Amino acid sequence: SLWISLSACSPSFNFEGVWRGEHTLPQGHANNVPIENSVKKVELKIQANGLFELTNSGIPKSGAIHTSGQEATLEVQSIFGKPVDAAGAGARALVQNIHLKALPDGSILFNDPGGFLKDEVHLKRSAQPTTP
Repeated sequence: SLWISLSACSPSFNFEGVWRGEHTLPQGHANNVPIENSVKKVELKIQANGLFELTNSGIPKSGAIHTSGQEATLEVQSIFGKPVDAAGAGARALVQNIHLKALPDGSILFNDPGGFLKDEVHLKRSAQPTTP
């Protein structure tokens, strides 16, 4: 598509939109399809106002996005709807930023070092709105 070819050579990637992907589950995991589907699912909504909403392995997080060219950092400000800073300095120290990198095909590489699963996930932009 024309958008993809333009985005690959533009100096700054547009991260806005709804993104979806799945973790690769480790070998030997429990064979429970409903749990597997929840644990491997990643859904990220990046809004025009610089905020994001994320569900990663069933855990909802939200906060602010900071972009720099083809890369972005998601600064987690709340988990399960509760502000991280309200839990004290110790909690803030445990929460790690999430990293995004735009790829030439228009997808993004998602890396949540503080997530339940640590593998990098390819997220693809979805035209569908998110549903609760």
